[in-house]
Amino acid sequence: MEEMAGGNAKVRVIQTYRRLYRAGASPSLPVLGGRAMARSLGYPEDVLRAVDDALWNRFFPCGNPLPYLDVRPGQRILNLGSGVGLDAFFVRQTLSSAATVVNLDIAYEALAAGLRAFGNQPGEAGGVHWVQADGEILPFTEKCFHWVVLNGVFNVFPEKDRIVRELARVAAPCGRLVVADLVRNGPLPDECRNEPEGWVWCLNGSETCEEIARLMEGAGFLDVRFHEWICQAEPFWRCVFTARKSPA
Repeated sequence: MEEMAGGNAKVRVIQTYRRLYRAGASPSLPVLGGRAMARSLGYPEDVLRAVDDALWNRFFPCGNPLPYLDVRPGQRILNLGSGVGLDAFFVRQTLSSAATVVNLDIAYEALAAGLRAFGNQPGEAGGVHWVQADGEILPFTEKCFHWVVLNGVFNVFPEKDRIVRELARVAAPCGRLVVADLVRNGPLPDECRNEPEGWVWCLNGSETCEEIARLMEGAGFLDVRFHEWICQAEPFWRCVFTARKSPA
């Protein structure tokens, strides 16, 4: 359905995830997530045990960005499409409690659940902040984040050039982008084109490596690399890709 490639697809995604964050994932829904999923992706066992079950029912990752982050004290991280903020919690537990993390999501229900669980987590510096906003219209000044992380989020944006331009705008010179999502190694199957729910589960919005590299480089990102290829079902592969903002 080509008409789903615009605003209708975005509305469907928002509505579905708001329902999921309100009630938690149901066994009847075809969504992968939770503690078992996080464990299979290599999240550290000690932090897995520190999270309440109610939050695991609201965690829907496509990968594990932690191995690709080298966060220093005082740096600022944008966790875009944060959900309940578990990746931010893991960053501050395992990498740097002195970093400032901004959890941004369009779903108020996700942010409210995360804020109840974690609060602002003040550390030596910075803390955790919660912002409700659209990833295509980020409410931040230019060049303000050292790290931008998206986990299972990139593919739910139908207009990739628009979201990539915003990522480039808020990334600091030499800032790092870490994205976990599905990548295609071939054309999008016809059965996905005719399934509106494919936008919700990151299938219809997936791109090839070549297209991702073209988008990133066109927006001013360099050194685009693809890691951790795990086949879900051809042509979809679970992947983490990284890039670096140009120094200019």
